[in-house]
Amino acid sequence: MVKIGLILTLLSFSPSLLADQPDSELSGKQGYLVLDLDLGRRVSEIVFAKRRSARNNRITSKRMFGPFEKGRHLLFLPLDKGSYQLMTVSSPHYDLPYKQNYGRKKRLSFQIKPGRTNYFGKIIVGEERLTYGFYINVVNRLAGTLHELQEQYTEELDLYPIHYAGVLEDLFYREFLQIGGAKK
Repeated sequence: MVKIGLILTLLSFSPSLLADQPDSELSGKQGYLVLDLDLGRRVSEIVFAKRRSARNNRITSKRMFGPFEKGRHLLFLPLDKGSYQLMTVSSPHYDLPYKQNYGRKKRLSFQIKPGRTNYFGKIIVGEERLTYGFYINVVNRLAGTLHELQEQYTEELDLYPIHYAGVLEDLFYREFLQIGGAKK
């Protein structure tokens, strides 16, 4: 019984297993988060916090994902609808733990819409160690990632259409939808 509990715990914190086979049956209050990672170094943990609302920074829960090896990762993670914030990225440095906090950075927040595939950006983590930590940035690469998503997750995108969930409006994607370039 303990082994089954351990396996279920490991599965709940292993996004690479979730990524290969997204669950086609989300609850009515859930949507997928596309976690698009470009990692120049090993990342032991990424933490997202659910906030009470987009304007209220009070945290109601946290979700941790990882570890991730250096390289590119494209993952589907089921999350409850609501406002989220990228809180911390942890990466070892010379076998010592190191954590960078981002709890107050508005540009690292996003909304999960239920019944949708929500893309909030590509998280880029640099390879080199800087004096204050390591380089991290979140950029909107939906235009470049969309084709890859459509090829790998055709059935999921038919059931749960893509939605740009980042802070700033994505004018390119809106225009792309208007000319019929993707499914709404």
